[in-house]
Amino acid sequence: MTARDARSHSTFAIVVIIVLAALLLVLSARCIFGGGPDPNPDPDVQSGSLVRLTHTDEVGETNPTWSPRGDKIAFECADYDVGGIWPFSRSASPAREGEVRNWPITSYSFPRNICVVNADGSGRVQLTDDETEDYEPSWSPDGSKIAFSSSRSLDTDVHVVNADGSGRVRLADGSGPAWSPDGTKIAFASGGRGSASIYIMNADGSDSRLITRDWLNAQQPSWSPDGSKLAFTSYLNNGDDTRIYVVDADGSNLTPMTDSTGDHYHQIWSPDGDRIAFVSVTEDGAEIHVMNIDGSENASLYEARSWVQTPVWSPDGNRIAFVVEVDSSSPYQNWELHVINIDGSGLKRLTDRPGRDLNPSWNPASTRLAFESDLTGWPEIYITPYR
Repeated sequence: MTARDARSHSTFAIVVIIVLAALLLVLSARCIFGGGPDPNPDPDVQSGSLVRLTHTDEVGETNPTWSPRGDKIAFECADYDVGGIWPFSRSASPAREGEVRNWPITSYSFPRNICVVNADGSGRVQLTDDETEDYEPSWSPDGSKIAFSSSRSLDTDVHVVNADGSGRVRLADGSGPAWSPDGTKIAFASGGRGSASIYIMNADGSDSRLITRDWLNAQQPSWSPDGSKLAFTSYLNNGDDTRIYVVDADGSNLTPMTDSTGDHYHQIWSPDGDRIAFVSVTEDGAEIHVMNIDGSENASLYEARSWVQTPVWSPDGNRIAFVVEVDSSSPYQNWELHVINIDGSGLKRLTDRPGRDLNPSWNPASTRLAFESDLTGWPEIYITPYR
């Protein structure tokens, strides 16, 4: 090779390095500041009918839930987002005091964490930083803390963290944490596969008490608005004969609310505590039902020939939002958000778009719904007004 050839190769290498460095700088700036056009535009966002709060490149954001004051939304977040604040390292997770636990590069699943964002999409904060799974965020009634389930210890535990990401504490073995209305206690499910029970503990994790027995395989506890009772789903026979029960907070007066015909789940209390809405599945399809808390006047509010999911009662008590699989020819690929009055009138379809619109959550004023949608690829968090 001549000296001229060597200089040519050297010059070419320098140019390549400069170009790559420039590209890296542009990409880094975009990741830090969230600049540039949205690579996955949403026509409903462009028309102004929806507000998109998150913009991920991979994995997606799911399961939004409004804060008690209606100014923030907590959700399950991916590790990859073009914007937001990331106050923790992705390569190490603080475990016990004085210990730093490093996780391997490979994992059995994509990690999920807990994030919070303002209702206008600003101020995103990642509260946890685990290479496993953090999910099921649940706000304390005063909005200062979030309880959640985590597989950080390679099992499932209930954790709590301050709303700014500080003060994380592991409270108990279990999942599905639900705060009591006064914020002093947390209900959760704990136990082996097929034999879970409902427990109640103080908000600091002390004084954990067994409420139900393992033969019920109980999951998804939810408090009555006055804090005197718990409703939960019972997966008898490890998945078959799914029923809804109500029990007093001291473990007494266990009452089956539904029979063993079909499956009944996704129970949600009315704001006044007098009724429970839930999903009922039979051979003919799925329905949204409403019943009194003694099990009487069990009536269908909405019937579908396909699937319905996740009814949520508006805080003003007037409506129920839920999602419906509108295209049964393509299973689980097209779900739309609906709202109906509690007397069965006024059915309204709030979204009409390909993809899956799932997991609605009302704001405290009953004027807006947060939900997740995968129209642009990976699931993102959206807000739609209720008109």
